[in-house]
Order: sequence, then C-alpha cells, then structure tokens
Amino acid sequence: MFFGSCKNNDPYDGLSSKIQKIVPEKILDSLESKGLIIHRGFAPPKLSLAIVSSPFKLLSPYGEDDSMEKGSVTGDYYYKFYDQNDQGDIKYSYYNIYQTDNGKGLGSFVF
Repeated sequence: MFFGSCKNNDPYDGLSSKIQKIVPEKILDSLESKGLIIHRGFAPPKLSLAIVSSPFKLLSPYGEDDSMEKGSVTGDYYYKFYDQNDQGDIKYSYYNIYQTDNGKGLGSFVF
C-alpha cells in the first residue's frame, strides 16, 4: 500500500471566487510579506464589532512612493464592521478623530 501527498501551491486556495477575481497574487504576496495573516479557509472568521485604532501607527509603508514612513503615527481611527455574509463580504464604516476622513457602508472582504 502506498500513500502520497503534495503541497498545494495555489495562492488562492480557500479564497472565494470574488476575491480571486479582484485581488491579484502579487497583492496577496505583498500583504503577507508585510505581516498580514491571510485566512485561507472557506469559512472566514465572523466579524461584527466596532474597534478603535489608537495609536494608529504605520507598521509597513504601502510601497516605495508612500509619503508616510514606517513608525509614523496619525490620529485615532474608529471602525465598525457589519452585515457580513457567508462568502466573507462585509460592510464597514470608519472615521478619524478629526472628522476629516470618513466612509460609510463601504464594501470589503474578510479573508
């Protein structure tokens, strides 16, 4: 009797087809290289919460042209996540303490 297995090298393994169409493998690699944990399960974690990011400290610049440097600190941000479905689609709202940056009912994914 012989048993064998091989590692699945598909970067999209466990991610919804919607995410696969929108997020290129290069972006996934970039996010993971900056320390973001990508949940690749078919049942993403459920979120229904409000959080405060304080201090809001940049851990990794977005790219070479990012005007903010690693360690930069900005004003506090408030986030609310709601209306998540089984595919990981979710809505969120946010604002900063100065009310100069905000958004409501924005679409996103949990993965």
